[in-house]
Amino acid sequence: MKNLHTHRQQRGFYLLTTPVLLVAVLVTLSASFANSQNPQEPVKANPVIVQAEAQERAPADHLRRIRVGETMPDFKLTTTAGKEIQRSDYTGRCLLVVYLSAEQRNSERAAADAMRVVQKYADQDLDLLFITADFGHEEYFDAYFSEAHINAPLGFDSGHDLYSKLGLIVFPSTLVIGADGNLDHVILTRRSDYSYLLDSFLGHSLGLMSEETLEQRIVAPSMTRSSPKTLAQRHREAARLLQDNELLKGAEQELLLATSLDPLSTPIRLDLADLYLTQQRYADAEVLLTTILQEDEDHRGARLLLGISRFQTGQLKEAEDILRGALVMNPNPERTHYYLGRIYEQRNELKKATEHYRIALERLIVK
Repeated sequence: MKNLHTHRQQRGFYLLTTPVLLVAVLVTLSASFANSQNPQEPVKANPVIVQAEAQERAPADHLRRIRVGETMPDFKLTTTAGKEIQRSDYTGRCLLVVYLSAEQRNSERAAADAMRVVQKYADQDLDLLFITADFGHEEYFDAYFSEAHINAPLGFDSGHDLYSKLGLIVFPSTLVIGADGNLDHVILTRRSDYSYLLDSFLGHSLGLMSEETLEQRIVAPSMTRSSPKTLAQRHREAARLLQDNELLKGAEQELLLATSLDPLSTPIRLDLADLYLTQQRYADAEVLLTTILQEDEDHRGARLLLGISRFQTGQLKEAEDILRGALVMNPNPERTHYYLGRIYEQRNELKKATEHYRIALERLIVK
């Protein structure tokens, strides 16, 4: 069987997630270096970088468009077996929908968990439906469903139609739809308490559990079980998911909540500083980074972000010194080499720029 985990999506900064893009940069610089006989000729902005930066700043166009209590939108899907299914097929029955992303570990776990929980309610009017928009991954889904003993149908969302109607922002997304066709409960992503939450929500939607019992089982225990640090980490995870979907304002709110719960957490403050850099709020980023470096002057992650901030604000000499120091401490070396390459490109030192871009690309490919 094919390895199901060889193509996992990993979070990374926007240029280095695409090796082809760095190759394009290297080709452009190599040609420029070979033809640069006039040292006074100004260096033009690299179109590859300009285009990538413009895309990074583009606003997100997918938001949640349905809330709890509202009617589930109609849909028409085709399963891997070629069968057509639609919303009306489940009229008068409770429906559990799990929207999956291909080759994502959390989606795999949610699918297996959902299958196990649903089996508990085999004598109830309940159906399970998996949905994905990832065409071309039929072989992957067939292999995993067989491996995990999942026998519920998988429908393909043609043209991201249902995805758009729902306004999904994270995967997996789990929707519990009552027999009246309205959305009862939503679980975004998959955490350690996924099965517990899903079991509780299904029991409620099937009429086996009252609203009061659900609240006692879900709300109160979750608040007492979770320490401030645990809650802070949950907000941090939510922020990463939102930022990955370009929902920067929501990501900032989650990180601010996380810092209020765990104000001394360096990883959370670094995430917030990195988000500020993405928003071009360099002064706000440097306030956080300066505080971290006052606590630990050799913190390599903070030095890397500070070097990026100085580069973005045109302080090339300071940026070079900071990034070279960060490189010695080896924090995210491919990102450090990339920004050193940009510094030398702006100075028209194309040979040095090409070398750093090449190292960044090589380190990325080796990972």
